[in-house]
Amino acid sequence: MEHWNGKVAVITGVSSGIGESLAKKLAGYGMKVAGLARRLERLQKLEKECSSGPGLLKGIQCDVTKEDEMKAAFKWVEENWGPVHVIINNAAVLIQSAFTNIDLSVVKKTLDTNVLGTVAGVKHGLESMRKHNINGHVIIINSAAGHEVVPMPGISAYCASKHAVRVLTQSLKNELSFLNSKIRVTSISPGLVDTEMAEQFKEHIVSDTPILKPSDVVDSIIFALSAPQHVTISELVIQPTGESIARAVAEFVKHSV
Repeated sequence: MEHWNGKVAVITGVSSGIGESLAKKLAGYGMKVAGLARRLERLQKLEKECSSGPGLLKGIQCDVTKEDEMKAAFKWVEENWGPVHVIINNAAVLIQSAFTNIDLSVVKKTLDTNVLGTVAGVKHGLESMRKHNINGHVIIINSAAGHEVVPMPGISAYCASKHAVRVLTQSLKNELSFLNSKIRVTSISPGLVDTEMAEQFKEHIVSDTPILKPSDVVDSIIFALSAPQHVTISELVIQPTGESIARAVAEFVKHSV
């Protein structure tokens, strides 16, 4: 990670979970980290926790679904720290709504955050990298649910959004390849992670349910970032040992009847 010392990273969704853990980790490696999130008090707490260095952390209140806020956040980074070297699109929501009685506002918020928010982060990060000829790194936090349809009621919109993210990520890789670009793209797809998002399923999570810690996912991101420039870790699916869709559905059904 030495070659990233002093370089600029922008991370979305840093107020908790994977994003929070990752922001602390990259600041610890000496990077300049712009952490984007909606909850101002969480950003202020994060800034304080990272104030002793060796890197810098700036919390920027920003909703990834609002283009003007995203544009302003990246403008601040450019004007104060310079070009973006790493963009990590982590912000996401999972709001349960059964497809048989779907709430369209849930679908809209899910797609706006998980898909359009990711596209906005990629757009502004890439614009900065290409403007300054930076061979940077785009990292997109997807989900194991982006690789298969999880047969569990209430999460159809989330699964659809993550499948869309997988397709968009592959399309981005293809387009950068056609441009002979050296910008690397990595998709990280975690299974169940012990975060605020998972708390809504706590009645289905028993003591022996396989589950990742946010730091496990962060370690995989560091692995991808640490690869030499001529090596791209294109896709990593990170799951707790013993996790299976069949088991997850069985637990869901058992606690729902």
